[in-house]
Amino acid sequence: MSKFYTAERVKIDSLNDITQRPAYTDTVRPLRSEFKYVVAAYSFPRKIACCSVANCYQNHKKGFLVHTAHGRECSLCENCARKLMAPELLKPPRPTRVSSKSSAPKTKTVSSRAPATPAEDLVVLNLTDIHQRCADTKARVEELKKQPKGASWLYQSLRNFKQACPAELLEALKSLHQQGENSPVLEQMIEADANDAQLADVENLQGLGVFAGDIRQQLIDTCLKGITELEKKLSRYKDTDTLQLPDDWFDDISQALNNGEQLLSEANLFFTPENLLRLSSLPLEGKAHQQVRKLQWDCDKGKPR
Repeated sequence: MSKFYTAERVKIDSLNDITQRPAYTDTVRPLRSEFKYVVAAYSFPRKIACCSVANCYQNHKKGFLVHTAHGRECSLCENCARKLMAPELLKPPRPTRVSSKSSAPKTKTVSSRAPATPAEDLVVLNLTDIHQRCADTKARVEELKKQPKGASWLYQSLRNFKQACPAELLEALKSLHQQGENSPVLEQMIEADANDAQLADVENLQGLGVFAGDIRQQLIDTCLKGITELEKKLSRYKDTDTLQLPDDWFDDISQALNNGEQLLSEANLFFTPENLLRLSSLPLEGKAHQQVRKLQWDCDKGKPR
């Protein structure tokens, strides 16, 4: 249920193990400076945890209990953790091991005389099960590519949108996504006496996370290429072999698939007529403002009309 990151070895078996901690807070600003280190990682069977980041608050299954800059603790979903914390902080520390032998490969065959219980941080897997997981993941990627408003549509939509829109718009959307209510975009609107309707439009913009990732990088460069490399390493084994692998052996591939699915969810929120209409309330000037106001977008085809 939990992975330990500190000497305190905080064990998380239920939601109360997070929310009932004395220093826990359920809201924190979406700023990188707010988060110092991970106390523990957790995983629940259902989406019962709530992200503490003020512009997220998403229910999730997997996340991190994090120590903040103000001495508090909060929950971060995986998406917010990747955006707001350095990647190295999200990996649990490995115990120091002293050995005179050369490093053994990460993947090795377990003989019939091997102990029934694997060493810490290792899992025993049947080669057939490994191939099946790879096949299921490749099938899911193919499904995401071909489905209506799927990965191919998203790639075309983003490319065309970036070509059709001024750089000022893209910078404003990036700022709103990363900084939320602390974005200079909102500050600029308030200083310019923007009316309530304009402020509401900008505050209600949906799917801004679509600009935070690359669908091809996630599904092709990381997910599919990762599977290809894994299958190449496994080709020297027989189907009847049993292997010992690190317990995170598929994490990068699974995470890339999750990232791709999240990007698609964000895209289906962003590329709607109602949401795109809100863009005209952003504090753009001159030619950029006119360009956005005149934008006519075909959400189904992912390009200007």
